[in-house]
Amino acid sequence: MLYNIDMNIKEKILESFSKQAKRKVFENDFIKDLGIDSLDLMMLVVEAENEFGVQIPDEKLTNITQVKEIILLIEDLKK
Repeated sequence: MLYNIDMNIKEKILESFSKQAKRKVFENDFIKDLGIDSLDLMMLVVEAENEFGVQIPDEKLTNITQVKEIILLIEDLKK
């Protein structure tokens, strides 16, 4: 069951980032390479928080550089 939740998180985050970056995004992509600035990132984070019912502390976002780090953070908060 956890696998299904994890895949849903991964798919939703990649979809959101792909829309923002206007190209297909992969979990190993670096956020800065996608043309996503800090405001865009905050909008994506708020969308993810609403979608998955989690609250991501701001201090957790300061060192995030790759899309997969956001996926892992949300998965961890859902446990």
